[in-house]
Amino acid sequence: MKHALTFLGLLMGLAITSVAQSKVKTGDIIKQINEGKDVAYTNVEIEGDLDLTDLQNRTEARHSSRWLRHFDGDDDTFVSTLKVSLSFTNCTFLGDVLAYYHKDHSRETFIANFEKGVVIKNCTFNRASEFKYSEFEGVASFTGSAFRMRPTSRMPNSPVVPPLRA
Repeated sequence: MKHALTFLGLLMGLAITSVAQSKVKTGDIIKQINEGKDVAYTNVEIEGDLDLTDLQNRTEARHSSRWLRHFDGDDDTFVSTLKVSLSFTNCTFLGDVLAYYHKDHSRETFIANFEKGVVIKNCTFNRASEFKYSEFEGVASFTGSAFRMRPTSRMPNSPVVPPLRA
């Protein structure tokens, strides 16, 4: 009987650990990126806004990208560079996923560029996702992913649209 209770306790502990590991906070992902570690997750929910424009290596850029030449020199553009690969499979992003944003009533623009592969397969984006002006040097795939945009504090006038499949 004692062994059965011990075994049952171990099984419950494993079940709790499995449930606890099915959610990942965006801060943990950003920490991995800043530490130079590749990011790979399967079957998890990502909690919070994943702001890829605010990495430790963020720098101010002036006309360093081809799209920047279209703006006058008074814009402040900040670029974060992801030097690791990103892989998400069957994940759900509960918050915004931002690789671009422009502050309203400001001349500040923030973008993220990707030096390695980005594979986001069969994932769901429940909130806004922005990759405008991002540059991808490696593979960039969003195969089978669904995009559902909801208004956010950074993009309050964004329309709510039905899901799109990549």
